[in-house]
Amino acid sequence: MGKLHSQISPSSGSERVLRSRVRLEQQETSGSIAVAEASVLLIYLDLGQPIAIVRSEPAAAEAVDADVELKRRLDCFLGRCPARRTLYNPSGTFEDIPESEHVPEESVRPEPAKWERLQLPRMEALKSFPLLRQKLFVENVQRLNAASFEQQTPRQLKEPIDLTHLPDEKQRTHNCREHKALVQQIQEQELDYKALVQRIQEQESCTAELLEQEQHLLCYDFLSSLSPDTPLVMCHPLALGYRQQSFDDCKAELAKSLFGLVNHVVFYCGLRQCIDWLPPRKLHGSCALSLGSDLQRQARVQLPSHIRKAGELIELLLHEMCHAAAFVYNGEMAHGLNTRKWAYRAKSLLPQLPLVADCAASCRYTCRLCRRSACGDIRFRGKQQLLLRCFHCQFELIVDECSGDSAHEPRPAAQSDTSYMIYIRARYAQCDQSGHSSKMRALNAQYSRTQMGSKNT
Repeated sequence: MGKLHSQISPSSGSERVLRSRVRLEQQETSGSIAVAEASVLLIYLDLGQPIAIVRSEPAAAEAVDADVELKRRLDCFLGRCPARRTLYNPSGTFEDIPESEHVPEESVRPEPAKWERLQLPRMEALKSFPLLRQKLFVENVQRLNAASFEQQTPRQLKEPIDLTHLPDEKQRTHNCREHKALVQQIQEQELDYKALVQRIQEQESCTAELLEQEQHLLCYDFLSSLSPDTPLVMCHPLALGYRQQSFDDCKAELAKSLFGLVNHVVFYCGLRQCIDWLPPRKLHGSCALSLGSDLQRQARVQLPSHIRKAGELIELLLHEMCHAAAFVYNGEMAHGLNTRKWAYRAKSLLPQLPLVADCAASCRYTCRLCRRSACGDIRFRGKQQLLLRCFHCQFELIVDECSGDSAHEPRPAAQSDTSYMIYIRARYAQCDQSGHSSKMRALNAQYSRTQMGSKNT
């Protein structure tokens, strides 16, 4: 036993324990670093289009590493190539502008089609009913306008909308539960009216007895009934209550009903009903776009309290709902292609809705490295501004305000170096990763840990 104790001395045993503890600490440290890198949530802005798009991951490494212009700018940033003063060349001003292909004149301004007059149902007996005759005339005009709108809409707006980030079925079912009863009542009423019209068309006559039996069905649709030009005697039963009240007393409840209807028919019940009424000094409505602590996209519709007409309420609410859907579903931060797609879908499914007009963005985002630039409506401040990165090169972004006239004018990036630029320049060459995309992913994770560590101390 004594010999055995001499072979395993207390010092050698403690050394073994110490070495194993060091190995465990190294494994824990490397594991914590990997977890920290994975847990860093950066906000990537795709600046390839006029309107910025929020992304959760950067661009594919293959496309970035093959970018020759980015490599040249990176060499200049790292000081690998000497700075050269370029000589002024008058013709060089237009070198980067691609020559537009010749487009036939008829494709630029297509001749409006000669619309064939839609034939009204043969209802000779309706000539004695002026209100019904007026209603049929209004509906015929709506059909003509819808056909004209469909013909004049560009093909790109008719392409399918990306619904990858649509909320899951459970969330949409919860949202739908709040307005399903209202939508069912509206749709049942309108279906009943269509059935009545079909009966009249089949009989090719319209007797007074038939109208008296079905007079509760002879009403305008819900949206058209909110117009002051619609006679109360032919108003939709669900809209009649709003028409008979003071608009100021019922506009909040009406906004909720309209939101539920449009959300159900147009936006797949995916939008949360978040409506704020702005104080009187705020004259314009807006859609407050934001990113939560987990970088989930959120949108709140903000309506001015000075609205006095149902038509104005419908127009503003639809506009902001299109912005909300384009941001929550597609990451679009201002009035771009996705907003127009949602507006086209709304007008196609509900022809009574007004057209959604374009609007200008309020912010501009510019990459300090690749010089890409795009516009949006989120003023990133505080911690979120430190998390902004370019979707293409993963570099730092500049955020400044812009007006509608100067939104898309090119602006030079700031010349002064930031702490981020100094950090990347000092460590880029020593990074063990291969390829620009992998290097920037690792350096961004390290820089974020450094920033968090400095705040904790």
